Amino acid sequence: MMVMPMGPDFAAALGIPMSHLGIVGGAYTASATVVGIAGSLLLDRWVAVNALASRVPPPSARARYLSAQNAFTHAASAAASLASTVFLASEPSGRLIGMPALAATAAVLGLGVPVAVWRLEKLIPARRPRRSRPGRVLARPA
Repeated sequence: MMVMPMGPDFAAALGIPMSHLGIVGGAYTASATVVGIAGSLLLDRWVAVNALASRVPPPSARARYLSAQNAFTHAASAAASLASTVFLASEPSGRLIGMPALAATAAVLGLGVPVAVWRLEKLIPARRPRRSRPGRVLARPA
């Protein structure tokens, strides 16, 4: 797939014979398939996380809260990229080392997200919609 045009470069960098490049291409295709299937199964969880987050603040503060949540998410991504420097290094030959430990750490942390969301969902009570009585105005235009 996409790695095959770079096959000779991969073979030289990884120290594998050119005859084994089919295995690299197949592994890339298989991993893309697994990630695609897992992503399609888990993608709806992000909608649930955002819906859960919108239950926390009152409606008057919801936009400010969700903006702060978005800023925190981006800050966490930046912090994670900086933290990855603890795991990754390069050999004098330029080969990257430490990726298995970084991938394992990311996987373990990622496995905790559904559990954390499930626990948080149990802690936050559902908001009940306000019902108006006939003749009563719930909100007045400003």
